[in-house]
Amino acid sequence: MKKKIYSLFIAMALVIGVMSSASVSNASIRTESGIRKFVNDWQAKAISGNGTLVYGYDTFMINEDYAWGYHSTKKHYARVKNANGLYSSSWEKAGKTASIEVRHSGSSIVYFCNWN
Repeated sequence: MKKKIYSLFIAMALVIGVMSSASVSNASIRTESGIRKFVNDWQAKAISGNGTLVYGYDTFMINEDYAWGYHSTKKHYARVKNANGLYSSSWEKAGKTASIEVRHSGSSIVYFCNWN
């Protein structure tokens, strides 16, 4: 009986340990276009720890909203949310730039760089 209880205790401890190590904390940079106008090109940068988000509006060829995310030590991706929807780049490895560029729509755009 003691052996079964001991085995059950070990199994529960392993499950708890695996679950706690699997819950990696996510972090991000999130910013909005605010009062910026969408007439001329503009670009801005936000930094948080080892993460950087370069975002803006571009009129070359088409009017587009863009976000370029970078993190030096963690995998990450960039996102843009505009009136047409929410768009995400693919995940990039640490030290690489994740980029998303989409056709502009709306007057309040949200830009993200997420990592974990």
